[in-house]
Amino acid sequence: ALLYEYIFRHETSMYDFLDEDLLMGICMTESRFNTKAESRVNAIGLLQILHKYAEKSGYSEEMLKDPHFNVEYSASSLAEGYERVKGDKIKWLTSYNMGYYAMKGKLERGETLNTSYADKCIYWENMIKLWVNEKGYSEHFNEL
Repeated sequence: ALLYEYIFRHETSMYDFLDEDLLMGICMTESRFNTKAESRVNAIGLLQILHKYAEKSGYSEEMLKDPHFNVEYSASSLAEGYERVKGDKIKWLTSYNMGYYAMKGKLERGETLNTSYADKCIYWENMIKLWVNEKGYSEHFNEL
């Protein structure tokens, strides 16, 4: 995971509301940092981007397999989602997982959101924070 820490830090530095620990927590939830991960629904790479959505923006399956591009695309997608849910962290993470309009539809119908995905991401965010700080890596990467 620390192999990609610089990429996570770089991509999240563009957004005040997104830190690398959260993005790494999402990555842990999605793929366990497996760059070759592919799901049965054709979600690809570290952050399990659905090819059908990326393709609409002109991005190929091969591009999604590139760790840097995968993290960059996900950070951008998360930034868009953050604005849509006005910073509500649980809704933000839930919409990343199930899609904004699917989540919005559930809420409009008065259905309860399943927050287990968001809970896992936050759990891993906190574990990564603890581990990085405990090992002293946070000081090292701040010098880069």
